[in-house]
Amino acid sequence: MTAISEPNETDVIIVGAGLSGLSAAKLLTEQRLNVVVLEARDRVGGRTHTARNDIVEWVDLGGAYVGPTQNHILRLAKELGVQTYKVFSDLKSIQYSKGKQFVYSSQWAKFGLCSPLAWFDITHVMKKMDKMMEQIPREEPWKCQFAQEWDDITLNSYLEKECWTK
Repeated sequence: MTAISEPNETDVIIVGAGLSGLSAAKLLTEQRLNVVVLEARDRVGGRTHTARNDIVEWVDLGGAYVGPTQNHILRLAKELGVQTYKVFSDLKSIQYSKGKQFVYSSQWAKFGLCSPLAWFDITHVMKKMDKMMEQIPREEPWKCQFAQEWDDITLNSYLEKECWTK
């Protein structure tokens, strides 16, 4: 990244060097506009971030998965030389919860739960979310009648409202 030391004339200032900001900058510069991207972090990529260290080969700490119907982001990754890789669904997963490691091969982590009520709660919420997802048009999710309402709620506040257990 380059720091700007002198005042510069620019057409557009983009705040945030996440994928949306970088995509906007790319499209605008292709239209021959002078663009400045401002980013507070010491890296670009926004919520996408893969960490590597001596303990793990890699771990995704943000937006990590792209589905087969997300052609725009797959094309952009290819254009920008972003490495992608297939995720194998037949491997075991590890859930860390309250300092303990739980290895599982099912779709859902065990979360260190023993309470049948907690499992009932999780099952209930997941089924409810599945029904919500059925109402979202895959190709045009913004056309869902609840799009704005559901965009305005965080997962945490949704869980606090819908779950009976902690």
